[in-house]
Amino acid sequence: KYERGDFYGIYISGKARIEGGFKISHHGGIFIYSKPLIGENVMVRQEVTIAMSGKGRGGAPDIADNVYIARRKRYEKNCIGSNVRISTNAVVFFDVPDNSNVPTATPTIKERKGNC
Repeated sequence: KYERGDFYGIYISGKARIEGGFKISHHGGIFIYSKPLIGENVMVRQEVTIAMSGKGRGGAPDIADNVYIARRKRYEKNCIGSNVRISTNAVVFFDVPDNSNVPTATPTIKERKGNC
């Protein structure tokens, strides 16, 4: 059941705690599940998921004030400090201190199979 709607591909749980100045820039594919705390003046772009860690363990992240979240992200239980900018395609599963920039993750090969 969608507490605050599933309009235009956006779902925000009724349990989410969101402070003033929250902005969505470009609709679609935005999912805010569970009970995250989202501070003031946070901007979220399309294709962002803010959720609990896998299998319902842990909790949702706390996101402080003045944070910009670019597209295609997933956040789990962690703390994102104030004045943070998170780039496109980042998967954030760690705490991010205040006044930080999280660049796009660089792809790496964990296991090599085959002849390529």
